[in-house]
Amino acid sequence: MATYCLSETQAIGSGIYAGIVFYGRTVIIAVRGEPLGNEEYWGIRQNILVPYPRITGAKIDYEFKSRFESIKPKFIEFYDTHVKNKDIKHVIGVGHGSGGVYVLLGMLELIALNIKQKLSVFTLGQPRVGNRQFAHYLNSLANTKIRISRITNMDDYVPRLPLSNSNSFYTHTLLENWIEADDCLCATGKVFACAGPQSGLDNFVEESPQCNNQYSTKSYAAHNGPYFGMMMQRPPGQFPWLII
Repeated sequence: MATYCLSETQAIGSGIYAGIVFYGRTVIIAVRGEPLGNEEYWGIRQNILVPYPRITGAKIDYEFKSRFESIKPKFIEFYDTHVKNKDIKHVIGVGHGSGGVYVLLGMLELIALNIKQKLSVFTLGQPRVGNRQFAHYLNSLANTKIRISRITNMDDYVPRLPLSNSNSFYTHTLLENWIEADDCLCATGKVFACAGPQSGLDNFVEESPQCNNQYSTKSYAAHNGPYFGMMMQRPPGQFPWLII
């Protein structure tokens, strides 16, 4: 486990910040999105799924897709500037909250470019991105193209959002790494790997009904941490990113 503290970030979109760290032949891009840990945000947004163009039947959240489209050129610029024709072997994307959504979608753009570098994504408190077909697509990539680690914290409500409705069914990718609080509620490192049951003819692995999904409370207190004893601070100040 290594921690990288980014003292310099820049706005790449409205309320979206990014920072870059180099570690040998590895480059890490960390993304922070708009704050999700409040009822006001989730109370006014529309939970609508729209087609994801690369995969038949796959859909992603309309609002996340719209905001990502505004910053997608930044990911291509990041690749052209820091990765392409450079001696880089590993590209790591890290994101907290909606930043996890944007960095995940950004890494999918890099996969579409057929880049040769190893790719990894680590998300903290990431909300759901899309439907079952989109999650299935990510699961298939996880075996060959990219390592995906989705980390949830205690009873944080954000990973259980957006809620599904009669028109839109949201679900996560197969594996969750859940941080359970210890006796002092400081989440210092009790981590459980959680995967749900397989279902359907395609053996799709559903979200685990345990771990973060075991809670019915609508609490945002754990959304900003602590993650392994660290709090996610808001830009423009320093904020740490955890790489596992």
